[in-house]
Amino acid sequence: MPGPSENQLLTVEQAARDLNWVINSPLLLNHPSSLQVISKRRPVDVEKLFGFLQDRFCIPVGRYFEWLVHFYLVHCLGFELIAHGRQIQVGNRTVGELDFLFHNDREICHLETAVKFYLHLEGGHSSGSHFPGPNPADNFESKLSRLMTHQLPLSVQYAPEVTHREPFVKGMIFYRPGCVVPLVLPEGMATDHCRGTWIRCNELSALHDLAETCATECRFHRRSKPFWLSDDVLPLEHPELLTATELEANLTAYFESDGRPCMISVLARNTNQFEEFERLIVVDESWPKMRQRKFDKQEGADDISV
Repeated sequence: MPGPSENQLLTVEQAARDLNWVINSPLLLNHPSSLQVISKRRPVDVEKLFGFLQDRFCIPVGRYFEWLVHFYLVHCLGFELIAHGRQIQVGNRTVGELDFLFHNDREICHLETAVKFYLHLEGGHSSGSHFPGPNPADNFESKLSRLMTHQLPLSVQYAPEVTHREPFVKGMIFYRPGCVVPLVLPEGMATDHCRGTWIRCNELSALHDLAETCATECRFHRRSKPFWLSDDVLPLEHPELLTATELEANLTAYFESDGRPCMISVLARNTNQFEEFERLIVVDESWPKMRQRKFDKQEGADDISV
């Protein structure tokens, strides 16, 4: 059975849901964001949003997230964008990049963005983190450290006109089925973060357990990149909706030849559509050890971590 279409097209509805998620989903960091306390926003022109994203469509989830933030800053908040992705070079060496510089009518701001997905590993990883990414070379603590000690301080030296700096990080933390969220989280992690469930590919019987928790008819959907952000809402006859048995066969075949993680929506029937009620990520049986493979040209080590 085929997996999700690699050329899945962006729709107006998908774009609108993803922008809403970027704006309103909980922050992954407990650092306050000025972008989420703004009361006056322009109404979203969904057709303009759709055209904007179509012209800049890209597969990496992090880059897609950046374009949504770009649209939010300029077209929803009306800020003057000074730079997006400004590279900082010293001699012949690139030392970093400033995600966004903008004027918010009061001051010049530097915004560093990221969308991240981490898996809670109760016993911990060799890196010392209990929250590695699907690519365990990445973890929550190392990302936070780089963000706060390298990325944001870049503008102190290379954009001295900036008077306000802040991170804007969204994402989700995945826990084992039935796992209780730790009472003590890493410093810097928001307690109200978005949550999902993770399993290894040799634990696919858990799909049937998830289906049984659904009060109505249940279906599963394998998410294509870059559409890993907002909750799924799909019509009843969507061709990529799968039963637990169909998805188990699908993923069994997939992981026989590929070790990349799969993002899954678990959906319940609600009258005339299926709506997501749980998010699942399935990783290789050997995770957090990584199966040796070559990254796709469009997918670098950082992108697989999201």
